[in-house]
Amino acid sequence: MSARLAVDMPPVAFAALPRALRAMPPPVEAPPSPGARAAASAPPRLRALLAASGAVCDGMLLLRPAAAGPGVPRLLRALAEAHALAHGGHALAGLGQALLVLAPAAGLPGLAAEMRLLDPGLDSRLFRLPAESGALVAAAAPWFSAGSGARPAATPQADSQAAPRREPIAAITRGLPPSLLGFRLVGGAEAMPDTGSDPGFHPGPGPQDLWQDLRPGNAPPPGFSGTALVSPVLVAEPAILAIWRDRLAADGGRLAIGPFGPAELRWLDLAAIPAHLLLLHWSQALPDAYGPNLPTDRIVLTGADRPEALAWGLGAGIGAYAGTVVDALLAARRLAACPAAHGCDAGACAARAAATTAAGRAGCANPVLLARWAP
Repeated sequence: MSARLAVDMPPVAFAALPRALRAMPPPVEAPPSPGARAAASAPPRLRALLAASGAVCDGMLLLRPAAAGPGVPRLLRALAEAHALAHGGHALAGLGQALLVLAPAAGLPGLAAEMRLLDPGLDSRLFRLPAESGALVAAAAPWFSAGSGARPAATPQADSQAAPRREPIAAITRGLPPSLLGFRLVGGAEAMPDTGSDPGFHPGPGPQDLWQDLRPGNAPPPGFSGTALVSPVLVAEPAILAIWRDRLAADGGRLAIGPFGPAELRWLDLAAIPAHLLLLHWSQALPDAYGPNLPTDRIVLTGADRPEALAWGLGAGIGAYAGTVVDALLAARRLAACPAAHGCDAGACAARAAATTAAGRAGCANPVLLARWAP
C-alpha cells in the first residue's frame, strides 16, 4: 500500500517551498480599531472596564458630584452600584468622588437624571462603546489612574444557598433619608436566621418589623404582631382576608397581599381589597397600567432594582419600597454614619446586611449598626 501511495501522489518539491514562501507578500494586518487603541492607552482600571464592555453593556457614564460633604456622593455611588448590579455591569469609584458606570447605554441617561434629583449640580457625560472609547479615556483618565483592575458592582459574601436572606422594606420620601420599615426573609430554607453565633445580629428589627410569607392556605399564627404576606390568589377570598386582617390588627400586626403586576391593575379595584398593605412588583409596563384607583398610602413597590422604579414610585406618591436600590440606599446611609466604614462600599455592606449567617456578615467591623440596618 505504501508503494501505491508513492506512485499515486504527485512529487512534492520540498526544496522549492522556502523560496516560494519568501516570494509571497507579507500579510496585510488590519489597523487596530479606535476602541482597541483607546484601551491600550487607558489606565489599568479603565482598561478593565473597557474589556468588560460588550453588546449589552455598550455605554459608560462618567459622573462628577458637585454636592459638598460625603452624604450625597455616597448616595450617588450607591445608586450607581445598584444600577450596575441590576444590568450586569460594573461601577467604579475614582478620585474626587468621580464615578464610572458601565451598563446598557439606553438606561444610563435615566440614571443620570435620577441622580440629578439628589445633586442638581452633578456633571455627567455618556460615552457609547466602542466608538467613543478614545474620548472616554481622555475624559476619565485623571480620576481613574490609581490602582488596577475593576470589580463587579457588588461582591456578596459567600453564604449558604440554603439560608434565607433579609430583604429590607424602607420608607423613602424626597428630601429625607430612607428609613427601615421592616425586613422580609426571602429565599432558601424557612428556618429563622442564625443569631446565636453573632451577637451583633440581636439588635435587629423586632417582631413588629418582621414580614413573614405565609404558606398557601395557612392562617397567620396566633399572636403574630408582624406583617403577614399572603399570595395574590387570595384576592378571590375577600371574606377570609377580612377575618385575617382584623385578627392581625387585634394583635398589633398587619396583613399584606401580593405582589400584583400590571395585568391585575387593569381589572382589580385595589382600594377594595381588605388588607392593610398591597404589594406591587415593578416592571416597565407598570406606569401604563397605573390608574386613579391606586391607594398609594397602602402600597409597597417591590422589585425596585432600577432607579426608574424609584423615580416612578415617588412621582406616583408611593412611600414604601423593596429591592436592590433600597438595599444600596440603606447601605449608603449606614456607611455615612459608621466610624469603621473606611474601605467599605455600599455593595458589600448591603450583601452583609442581607445575610442571615455569621459567615455572610464576616468582615463588618460594626455588626451592631449592620443589624440595625439604619442609624
